[in-house]
Amino acid sequence: MPSAYHTPVQTTLVAPQVQGALTISPGTAGTPAVAFAGDADSGLFHPAPDSVGIATGGAERIRVTPVGQLVLQHTASLPNAWGAHCGLQANNSEGAAVSRWEDNPYGSNIYFQKSRGAPGDLQAVRAGDGLANIVVAGANGTAFRESFSLRVTAAGNPGTVSVPGNVALCLAETGTIPAFARLQIHNDGISRFGLAASGAEMLRLTPAPDQVNRLGMAGAGTGGMPVVAAEGADATIHLGLRPKGGGSIVIQSLPTSPDGLPPGALWNSSGTVRIV
Repeated sequence: MPSAYHTPVQTTLVAPQVQGALTISPGTAGTPAVAFAGDADSGLFHPAPDSVGIATGGAERIRVTPVGQLVLQHTASLPNAWGAHCGLQANNSEGAAVSRWEDNPYGSNIYFQKSRGAPGDLQAVRAGDGLANIVVAGANGTAFRESFSLRVTAAGNPGTVSVPGNVALCLAETGTIPAFARLQIHNDGISRFGLAASGAEMLRLTPAPDQVNRLGMAGAGTGGMPVVAAEGADATIHLGLRPKGGGSIVIQSLPTSPDGLPPGALWNSSGTVRIV
């Protein structure tokens, strides 16, 4: 009676051809089902339903999961810091290196690319879509949790040459709240610094066509930001101190200041100067 697995008498097959499906035993990492002459513990095996494993030296090194995830140096896909399972996961690794060996001025490249379509379908992204995230995380005893991330989003609809983008640098302040943006750089050149978890900003750099530099400092309350601006042509630069709304500007120095400045000077909205 024929068995499910046939062991031919001939141990060496020259240019074999199989008509139809070939079914072999699952094997294990220690004894792969498809191995190599003189190296019986390296090859392919079937670790679980709808999965394929690659072993070297009798240990599993790579596994392709039922949903197409590629897992290196582990037997299962693990959730990342945001709770998702990545398409590619490397474990117990010294890192990843991308090298370019060519006699030209070009360097190595890593591309993060986003489409709203299925693979091969270049559906346009939209303003606000996330384009890429680089996340650094650590384990807290039960799961990985984010410490730092660099997030890129589309700032507008794509054009024929490029996609307008915004960048956010996020850090975790404490272990009780998620990481939030500490620095944001917008596609129009505005940079926002020191953002709090609520989204409130502490400092803003705003480029403007008629100004050499413009430094906007966000404050509490409502109304426009107080602004320090160096304005005008190169020959004549005016340093302007603009109050927040209709408020006043106070320049404060220490009473013991070596330059002898008074404790403070106040300019009100009418231009009057008063020493405090």
